[in-house]
Amino acid sequence: MINLKDVTALDILPDFLCEDDKIKATSYAMNQTVEMILNWIDRTSVYALVDELPEEIVDLLALEFRAQYYDTAANVEEKRGAVKKALLWYRKAGTKSAVQELCKFIFGESTVLEWFDYSGRPYTFKIEILEENRLIDTLGINNFIKAVKNVKNTRSLLEAIIFHRKADVTVHAGAAATSRTRQVIVDFFTKESEEEIKNRVAEQANEAFKRQNIVDFEKTEREITQDLQSKAIFVKNESGGMIKDGSI
Repeated sequence: MINLKDVTALDILPDFLCEDDKIKATSYAMNQTVEMILNWIDRTSVYALVDELPEEIVDLLALEFRAQYYDTAANVEEKRGAVKKALLWYRKAGTKSAVQELCKFIFGESTVLEWFDYSGRPYTFKIEILEENRLIDTLGINNFIKAVKNVKNTRSLLEAIIFHRKADVTVHAGAAATSRTRQVIVDFFTKESEEEIKNRVAEQANEAFKRQNIVDFEKTEREITQDLQSKAIFVKNESGGMIKDGSI
């Protein structure tokens, strides 16, 4: 099959006419005119041939369609994509899928989390951008939020935009070993105090075992016996002296 744009008059004329220079010049001029007319005809089909329209026409279409997200600084391919998806996003406006497609178009891999997915406040949602290498400036963020408002449900509230980033850093780690022996701490003051208390108690005990004088005010004289710690028995004689009896 021969493309109409590539057909010239020389392709349909007899061979002896194709050798004439005037015929060649006329065929070339006719071919240029036909190609120009066919290009104009292609431009009349604006909506069906967005991929072939020049950039200035794509800008006008974005304005006509009120494209939800359209960056005039983007390349022509991204502009064409935004124009082609504008009507689709309007058709799905107010649904999660519309927001999801918008995020995917702008940032690549991404996900939309509704409030019941992360126990958030009712009618809120978060957008999580999983594409780690996609960078965006403040102006781009503002344009993106504006686009989200155009496709999201009116009652829904965008709570957060989460970006994933991967950082390559060098981590230095080190280890050290140490040893120590158990140290015994003795409070010598306490020990000396305990020994002093024991000695005083012993002295008081010995003093208690010493013989005590017993006075009986009812009788002038009486025999008194007393057992000491040594088990010896002392008996008082008539002269008032004490004699030891039964010592062990």
